[in-house]
This record gives sequence, C-alpha cells and structure tokens, in this order.
Amino acid sequence: ARAAPSRIQANKTIFLDASPTVLTLTEFLPDLPLTILTNALNVLTALSDRPNLDLMCTGGLFDTKSRSFIGLTAEKSLQRYNIHRAFLSGSGLHPERGVSESNARQAAFKERVISYSEDVIFMADHTKLGRKASFFFAETTDLSCLITDKEADTAFVAELEGKGVEVLVEE
Repeated sequence: ARAAPSRIQANKTIFLDASPTVLTLTEFLPDLPLTILTNALNVLTALSDRPNLDLMCTGGLFDTKSRSFIGLTAEKSLQRYNIHRAFLSGSGLHPERGVSESNARQAAFKERVISYSEDVIFMADHTKLGRKASFFFAETTDLSCLITDKEADTAFVAELEGKGVEVLVEE
C-alpha cells in the first residue's frame, strides 16, 4: 500500500475495491484532489473526512461479509465513469490463468471494473502469487502493474514483466 500512491495523480478518478489490501492504501493516499469511486463501505468511511476528495459509491446489493456493494446495480453504475486507475486485489494471481477471487459475485464485479478502467493495478503480497482461486476475473495481460512485497519470487516477477506487466516491489 505504501508503493501505490506513486501511481496516483491529481484530478483523476480512481477506483478502490473492497479488499483489505486496498483499504490499507487509504492510509497512504496523497493529499490531492481526486474522485474516488468505490464499492466498499470501509473505503468510504476511511476517507469521509478528506475534503479534497469527491467520494462516489457504486451502490448495489450489500454484501455483509466484504462490506461492499456488488451485483447488477453496482456493475451498471460503473458505466457512468471514466476510471483512470483501478486498484484491485484478489485471492490469487497465476501467470497463465490470471487473477482470481474466491467469491463469484466479487469476481464478476471486478471483471466489470477492469473493462471500464484505463489502468489496472493489482496489489498482492507474495502469498497470493502463483495461486488460483475458484473464479477468474482478469487475464494477466489486463494488468498494467503489480504491486507486491520484497518476498515475491523473482522468477514470477520476471515472468510477469515479460508479459508487459510493470512490477513494483515494496521494500
């Protein structure tokens, strides 16, 4: 989460998903004028006292486990926005199969977010790299950037970079 703010520019629309990893990013968000689009109640709460942010919520069916909004209403609301940069996490990132999630509705929603995003950043610690969960929502090549930790396998990092994905390793 500490490396992610280097990818944020003023006056842009960024999407923050409902993952604990991306929620941590809110602690390091730069003091810039931004539009924050999210489906995560926790993100809205964490950023509610920041006057330089325009906070937008997708609405939709509330999922109590993830404290987020999902479903058709949430997905359809994304059509209204030009998402400059999306910050997502998931249950796994496999170099051949792509990005996966353990919840089918979350996966479907994240797939839709990616389709409306100019730049997609996947945030995951080394334990999620090489893993496959039940539901895939993105190809590896859909990602612009992976932000991970220093324990990430160097061969995995090299393979992603070979596929055109920028990799930022947080020290």
